[in-house]
Amino acid sequence: MATFGPIASALVAEGCTAEQIAAAVIALERAREREREERLARLREGARLRQQRRRERLRGNAPPSRLSRRDEALPLFPLKEISPTPPKENNPLNPWERAGAPTPHRLPAEFEPSAEDLAFGAAEGLSGSEIARTIEDLRLWAAEAIGAKALRADWHATLRRFMRRDADAKQARPSPPTSAPPAASPKTFHVKRDSPQGEAWWSFVKRKTGKTPPLDKAGGWRFPSERPPSEPKCAQQMAES
Repeated sequence: MATFGPIASALVAEGCTAEQIAAAVIALERAREREREERLARLREGARLRQQRRRERLRGNAPPSRLSRRDEALPLFPLKEISPTPPKENNPLNPWERAGAPTPHRLPAEFEPSAEDLAFGAAEGLSGSEIARTIEDLRLWAAEAIGAKALRADWHATLRRFMRRDADAKQARPSPPTSAPPAASPKTFHVKRDSPQGEAWWSFVKRKTGKTPPLDKAGGWRFPSERPPSEPKCAQQMAES
C-alpha cells in the first residue's frame, strides 16, 4: 500500500475525507488486482495453446517410430483453474448486441467522475484544478462530437485517457525560467526645505559640493537619512542625483 501514499496525499490536499480517500485507494487496488489476474490468465492460456500446437505438430509430422516417450510426456505449463474455452458463436451484425456487452451511448448529463477516476488523475500527477479542467474538456468534446465518434461504452475509461493525455502534455511543457526577485529600493526620507532637517541638509550639501539639492513639488527632496551624515560621499551622491 506504500505506492498509494502520493495518491492519498494528493486527495488530502484537495480536501477529501478519510472515507473518500479509503474508497479511492481500495477501488484502485481492486482494479490493479483484476488487471494482474487477467494478465496471468492470458499468459497461462497462451502457454497451454502453444504446448498443444507443438504436440499436434509432432504427432502429425513425425513417423510413429520417431515419436519417443519423452515427446509424448511433454509437460504442460502449470495451469490454475482455467475454465474451458466456450464454443465460438456467430457474431451478430452489431457486435455491441452480444450478451453482457455494454452499449455505446452519449455522455450522460449526470456523469460524474468516480473515486477511482480521481485517484487515477492524482496518480498521473494532476492537481485538483487540473482534473476538474480535464473533466470539463471531456464534457465539451462529448457535446461537440457527432455520430459514432460521440458514443462510448465506458465513459470513465475515456475520462482516464483524457487525464493521461493532459498529464503527458504537462510533463512535456518546459518549466518557466526562474527570474531573480527585484532588488529592494534603498530607503529614503523626504525632507522639506523649510524644516530644521532641510536647513541642515542644504547647508551640508552646499558645503561639500558647492551645489544645493533640487526642490520637488512638495517643497523638499529625498535623502538617505533624516539628517545629513558626516561622510562627504553621501553629499556628493545627493548633488549628482
